[in-house]
Amino acid sequence: MVALAKFLNSLLFRIALLVFLAASPGLGLILYNGLEQRRQAANAAQEEILRLVKEFSWNFENTLKMTHQLLASLAHYPAVQSKEAEKCSAFFASILEKHPGLYGNLGAMNWEGFIFCSAQPMKTPVFSTDRNWFQRVLQTKDFAVGELQIGRITGKATMLCAYPALNKAGEVEAVVFAALDLAWLRELFPFTNMTPEANLTIIDSQGNILFRYLDPEKWVGKTMAGAQVVKIIMEQERGVAEARGMDGVPRLYAFQPLEALPQKGFLYLGIPTDAVFGPSERTLIRNLVALAGAVGFTLFIALPLGRILIIRRIKIFRTTAQRLAAGDLEARTALGKEKGELGQLGQALDHMAAALEQRELERRQALEALQESEFKYRTLVEQIPAVAYMAALDEVNTTIYISPQIETLLGFTAAEWQSEPEMWSKQLHPEDQEQVRALLSRSHETGEPFVAEYRLLSRSGRPVWVRDDTRVVRDQEGRPIFLQGVLMDISERKRTEVELQELNARLQTAVKDSREQTRKITLVNEMSDLLQSCHSFEEAYAAVCSFSPRLFSADSGALYILNNSRNLLEMVAFWGAAPPREADFPPDDCWATRRGRVHRVKDHQDGLPCPHVSPEIDCYLCVPLVAQGDALGCLHLRLNFCHPAETPGEADFPEEDKKRLAVSVAEHISLAVGNLRLRETLRTQAIRDSLTGLFNRRYMEEMVEREINRLKRLGSPLGMLMIDLDHFKRFNDSYGHHAGDELLRVLGNFLQSQVRTEDIACRYGGEEFLLILPGADLKTCLQRAEKLRRDFKKVRVTYQGQSLETVTLSIGVAIFPDDGASGDAVIVKADKALYRAKHAGRDRVAASQPEEEPREHQLNLA
Repeated sequence: MVALAKFLNSLLFRIALLVFLAASPGLGLILYNGLEQRRQAANAAQEEILRLVKEFSWNFENTLKMTHQLLASLAHYPAVQSKEAEKCSAFFASILEKHPGLYGNLGAMNWEGFIFCSAQPMKTPVFSTDRNWFQRVLQTKDFAVGELQIGRITGKATMLCAYPALNKAGEVEAVVFAALDLAWLRELFPFTNMTPEANLTIIDSQGNILFRYLDPEKWVGKTMAGAQVVKIIMEQERGVAEARGMDGVPRLYAFQPLEALPQKGFLYLGIPTDAVFGPSERTLIRNLVALAGAVGFTLFIALPLGRILIIRRIKIFRTTAQRLAAGDLEARTALGKEKGELGQLGQALDHMAAALEQRELERRQALEALQESEFKYRTLVEQIPAVAYMAALDEVNTTIYISPQIETLLGFTAAEWQSEPEMWSKQLHPEDQEQVRALLSRSHETGEPFVAEYRLLSRSGRPVWVRDDTRVVRDQEGRPIFLQGVLMDISERKRTEVELQELNARLQTAVKDSREQTRKITLVNEMSDLLQSCHSFEEAYAAVCSFSPRLFSADSGALYILNNSRNLLEMVAFWGAAPPREADFPPDDCWATRRGRVHRVKDHQDGLPCPHVSPEIDCYLCVPLVAQGDALGCLHLRLNFCHPAETPGEADFPEEDKKRLAVSVAEHISLAVGNLRLRETLRTQAIRDSLTGLFNRRYMEEMVEREINRLKRLGSPLGMLMIDLDHFKRFNDSYGHHAGDELLRVLGNFLQSQVRTEDIACRYGGEEFLLILPGADLKTCLQRAEKLRRDFKKVRVTYQGQSLETVTLSIGVAIFPDDGASGDAVIVKADKALYRAKHAGRDRVAASQPEEEPREHQLNLA
């Protein structure tokens, strides 16, 4: 270890280090190029495998669409409807032969799940009642895709697709199915020239292998739940990652979920990283080997030459310096006549030796002169009211002389002080040592006077403040000889300064409190302006969340608003490090809302706690929100003035000031919430029908034109359903107008429960209603209308405890732009279709027809 340390500090090592530094740009360029090639290879591979995965997924989904169309056609085959097993099986077998490799089986089953028709022969009767795809077909009466599984008839890995065969009544008569053979997935594999180790795999949400492009017989059915790549896929679901496969080979994987599967399944493609990064890594290794050879050859030449040309001369300099250090000031290098830098160094060293010899002579002469004047100086300094001293320029500043006044100042005699070389260091106050030594060191380095105020410990241990003013005494040529300074007692002045600092601190605290109050008043005004500009409750609550942490920076809190039923206070905003956990509570659980006054609790012994506050919270403030005598909610603050505050600006904020601030904030919030509620009430009255709760005709007219203009830009259709209650006049005559109003309310509630978010349900007039369906074509509108007609027949109207007769609906359907270029025209067409449905017997849906003649009555639309 000693030899190694010696070599590391040698010139030969520095020469070698320079060679390595000279080669470092080349090394950096090689490494950069290698990393860049690796990055480009990785990017190219990622883009390629992502493209392949997306292409495979696209092919997979297209195959499912084709299967959907095939099953829809087979569902109408007569043998399926009549359940003729032999004829159906033979026909399905002929279809299966036309799709070799794609389907493992085609068949049909009755609504009880018994398979009566199969293209593949069945050894035993098969029931599929337990299959989830069968249950979904019965429930939805539509195409369904089953899970990836082993077929009960074929014994192969398959994916079941099913479609219902409906009878004339619209009920499921049978279910046709197709078993997609997973071996068909090989035909969809979109690449042929990938590396042999590449693999394509489909797994389910449990990590079970459902398909694998290479060696499917070996892998299908096994689980990969513990594999690193499966864990990554389950966490990220789609993307690119580098991991080890089941075979231990590191690969670059691209993966994404199969959206067409009913259960969660994933598709991933892996390419060995050796195939991706191998070429760039081999190029990098070749370049590094070439650079290492060049560096080695350079070191082989440079080290021997350095030993001959430099090291030998350095040894001469070392020997000369050692002699000078030993006191031989006549030592010389004799290299001053050589050319070059080493010759200049030898000449400089010889000149230095000569100068040292001359200075030593002058130092001895100066010391003799100093001793002669010392007596005169001592006589002078012992008469002044301060401590004068002289110290050597050594590490501990050994005291050469100190005046007798030191005994008055610190209790030590001059002899005691001078007898201990480190007396000054020992008596220096521990808290001042680091600062004083730093100033003294800087004074030695710069040559500036040392002036400092610090504490020295007296003999009794009492700290004494002193001012130390020290200068470096130099000879006639400016060379430093010793330190000369004066210590003055400044303890009284320091006590005065401390008193002034305390007074100043109190003044600053008062100013800070005043500024803090001004800042909070400004924030309250800003919050009030913002609240008055809010158009919704959400905006107002967001404003409260934004300003509350700044107004109550050390506190946590929440804003509770009384719900529409006025039986719960619900949390709408919260802030702080520990906000309340109570999301809602009854109004009577808060003393502030119960009494209509501010309720403050410092601790559970000092005040009556609110039931909605946790027992461990012992310091809080509840302020009621009241506007025009109406209770709106509660502002709840968990305060910090019961305990020391941690946030600057809050520690000295008085309790009463904080209470007044909370009351002011609550008043502004109350005013804003009250205004928003009033505004919401007025808006609702302006656009809603008071009886049904649906939008009124005025709002409908505005929205029709707006939606038509929007859908014109998008190129989308707009469906309109004109709805009328059949025999409404007879209903009024039979049960009275109040019962008729109840029927209209029930229909309004029914329509509101059936519309989408973007749909608009309006009361058109009397017993007529208009339903606007943005983006819906004629087929969709007819389906929606038929569903409304059927479902409303199930609605029971109850009035005064009596169940009234069932009322049916007649509905006319028209589409923009097919039935008109404007909203007025389309509504007229919908009304004509409604008229036609009425004349056809009521309780039905009719679509607009081009040949319809206008009704006698006029539709007046703005």
